[in-house]
Amino acid sequence: MKEWSSAALALVALLGCQTDRPERSNTTEPADPHKAVQPAPAETPPAPPAAVPPAPEAPAAPFVPLSRPKEPLNVILLSVESWRADMPWLGYARAIAPNLAHLAAESSVWENHRSLSSHTPQALAALLSGRYVSSLHRDGAALTSFSADATFLPELLQAKGIRTIGVQANSYFDKGRGFEQGFDVWEIAAGAASGLATGAQSTADKQAARVIELLGQPQNTAKQFFVWAHFMDPDAEYLPHPEAPDFGKQPRDRYDAEVFFTDLWIGKILEFARHQSWWQRTAVIVTGDHGEAFGEHGLSKHAGDLWDVLLQTPLIIHSPGAKPERVQAARSQLDLAPTVVELMGLPRVSQLQGQSLVPELYGATAAARPVLLFELCEDSENPGLRALIAGDDKLIVATAFAGAERFFNLKSDPGELHDLSEKQVGRLQQLAVRFEREWGRVESVEPHGGMKLRSGRLAGGSEPQGR
Repeated sequence: MKEWSSAALALVALLGCQTDRPERSNTTEPADPHKAVQPAPAETPPAPPAAVPPAPEAPAAPFVPLSRPKEPLNVILLSVESWRADMPWLGYARAIAPNLAHLAAESSVWENHRSLSSHTPQALAALLSGRYVSSLHRDGAALTSFSADATFLPELLQAKGIRTIGVQANSYFDKGRGFEQGFDVWEIAAGAASGLATGAQSTADKQAARVIELLGQPQNTAKQFFVWAHFMDPDAEYLPHPEAPDFGKQPRDRYDAEVFFTDLWIGKILEFARHQSWWQRTAVIVTGDHGEAFGEHGLSKHAGDLWDVLLQTPLIIHSPGAKPERVQAARSQLDLAPTVVELMGLPRVSQLQGQSLVPELYGATAAARPVLLFELCEDSENPGLRALIAGDDKLIVATAFAGAERFFNLKSDPGELHDLSEKQVGRLQQLAVRFEREWGRVESVEPHGGMKLRSGRLAGGSEPQGR
């Protein structure tokens, strides 16, 4: 592959500055108030101007903002393991998620949304922290642990007196990995699997039942609350469920049955919530941690790379007063923490590196972002990769190997099948300069712990001693 400045391939920093979020704009242009006056026939002298009464002025259409709630909201955040973007509301033929399809029909849906990473620990840490994972102190294990100095979203909420509730379905999330930071209630559902794989266990039913139970307790909902549950069932290996149709025996068929099963139990949470007194004061966010591959690029499952099939994942936000909308502009998981912060009525937090989606949720134009950044931090199993999307162009760079870059045009080649790195060298060099500039905006940290990383080097970063 074509080589360019090694500085562009050895980046160790992150994007920290973002553009200001777009202004809300719900105004309606008034119609043309004037009627055309037909001229008299040629043989008849035209009437004097005073004889033609002016058309009455049509009143200007008043500015009518969407009925955004004035009071802070509760937030229920539901994330789904390995949740591909090609769901029924975006054209997938099988009705594998009827409850979420119903939610999508009455919500805002971001149709071009991506995770920040293709590996569960990194993607979820980015979601909860509102930061690129390479800026967080962490060890170098694939089942990553995050240090206490990393401030996660629930800690910000808890400090403001908001009740924080977490119910997870895998023992990986048990205390000691860092995900429990800031939760008043933190539970691992009965029958939880281990090692970030569901294995021979189904957990969505048990997890949803516990979420419903906790949301039915006044001590959890008497004041403002935040709930997060990550559903693991669509992770490989894909299991059959008596409640789900038998779509077939191929991996995608069995995955679809897992999505159906997960959707069934998320639907039960939503049905319960709709009948509670606090529903009209509650926003629901449903998204995936990352996508999943079924043969694309010769891959199965996820992690290991930054192809779009591994990054693209649904994003649905249902919020009181917000009209159903489809948002085409590209967005990333980096925006979810600041979105929750604004929905819950808190001031913007400077440490969050994304932009709140609340303005466009309530009618603002979803302006294009100049760039979006993604990463797969090197650990004991994953190579170090970073990516940049600028307009229709995407550049993927291996951070540990000079010259290992891939360049695609997502508009003409959404499947990323045709690497342009040797055909459009000038454009590649432009992207390389931008890549270096954008990833160089904030400092990143090396993983600690001393374990051997994928490249063969050791995780030699410094471990902080707490806040």
